Amino acid sequence: MRPTEIDKLVGQRIRAGWWRLGITQAELGKRIGIVMQQISKIESGENRVSAAQLFAISQALEMPLTEFFEGMDLEPPSQDAMRIAGRFDKLSGHHQHLVQLLVEALEERGQ
Repeated sequence: MRPTEIDKLVGQRIRAGWWRLGITQAELGKRIGIVMQQISKIESGENRVSAAQLFAISQALEMPLTEFFEGMDLEPPSQDAMRIAGRFDKLSGHHQHLVQLLVEALEERGQ
């Protein structure tokens, strides 16, 4: 999956957090139990950060979790989106892949 704008913004805020503390990516990685390369990929949005990792990062950077999302327009998913997500989980892996390709193609046409 391609990184979303939220992935990229959270990554930027992680970078700003360790820079503000005067530590390195390697030091942050050591504090949360992952290698520097993983920190770099999280910062670029290439790898998504899990909820547990983000919590650990917030602790290591002495940042409240809300700071990672401040100013973002985060609306809860619509009921239609929730219904579609529930149905998506019931599809076979092959059909899920086809739906994913369709959505990506539609995103590219809309941009």
